[in-house]
Amino acid sequence: MSIPSLFGLFVREALERKWHLVEAKCGAHGAQTLLAHSLNAMSVTYSVGKVLGWSEDKLRLAVASRAVHDIAKKRWKCGKERPPKGMNEEEEKEAREILRHLGLSEEEISVAISLAQKDETFGNIKDFMAGAKHEAIAPDVLDLAMLGDRLASMKDPSEPVYKDTEARLKRLGLFITYHKVSVVRGISTYLLHRALIELYQQKGFAPVLFFSSGVVYVGKKEAPRLTREEVLRSLEETLTSFLREKKRELGRAAIGVVSQKAIKAPEYVFVDEDVAKALWNLLTKQKSVADPSVKDNDLSAKGFGSYLGDELTLGEREAAIKFYKGMKYLLTYFNNLLKSAKEDFGVK
Repeated sequence: MSIPSLFGLFVREALERKWHLVEAKCGAHGAQTLLAHSLNAMSVTYSVGKVLGWSEDKLRLAVASRAVHDIAKKRWKCGKERPPKGMNEEEEKEAREILRHLGLSEEEISVAISLAQKDETFGNIKDFMAGAKHEAIAPDVLDLAMLGDRLASMKDPSEPVYKDTEARLKRLGLFITYHKVSVVRGISTYLLHRALIELYQQKGFAPVLFFSSGVVYVGKKEAPRLTREEVLRSLEETLTSFLREKKRELGRAAIGVVSQKAIKAPEYVFVDEDVAKALWNLLTKQKSVADPSVKDNDLSAKGFGSYLGDELTLGEREAAIKFYKGMKYLLTYFNNLLKSAKEDFGVK
């Protein structure tokens, strides 16, 4: 079974066990449910493992172990006592059941349980005894598993890492960096994040942890120093790419209301050829106003209704007026379209 498939299976298991209602991290900032934290730890472990270039076979058990590494938090009163570290017998039984449902063999389950137990720092003799009974784990796999947990516990992209995390990064031959914006807005912040992610990826750093205010990256060399020119160029490329992805939406946004201005935003059409094609494709499908309103003066002697025969019922007269007004608006629209083609696009 592939590693990505583990995530969906785990979410289903966690929801059935109501892990989304159990606190694993508490506090005013960075609170996480047991489901969220376990899933984050799995994801970070997988992302960092890919940076290391590990095979799926080697990486799979490290990722799976993150699904159950904090299962003891189910009996924890968040903020009122020290978090438990080792699993008790009942929790280990449940952890094995979860891993079994994730498709692991019994041998793999034993290794994953050992990894989940040994990555924790023992706080008392009970925790120590719970972890000591399990078999040894390869040091690099242990470092990766613990690193995934530590990074997934971060509350902010600029948060300093612990010394033991620095040591694990060093042993794995990895470096960590981040970007953070000062103000979180909407689409502009999204595009800035996207531009910086692309820039860091070009320099060999993979995004492994995402916040609304920034992103944490991991790479195999010293963190790069980005120049202002590089950021601006990447932002320009990202914005252009984003606009091209939205060519139909841009084409639609460029079109005005039938009874008003034909092309309300001609500048959108110049993003690229595909946007222009989308615009004209939409224009060819433009229809008249579907249900134009019929006012009292339309039915009066001065309105279009005066041209209709007296033998028509009121409903028939209104239907005829709607058809006339709709066609009038459509003809006006195409007249404005020709005018816009001349004024905005230089068509002679």
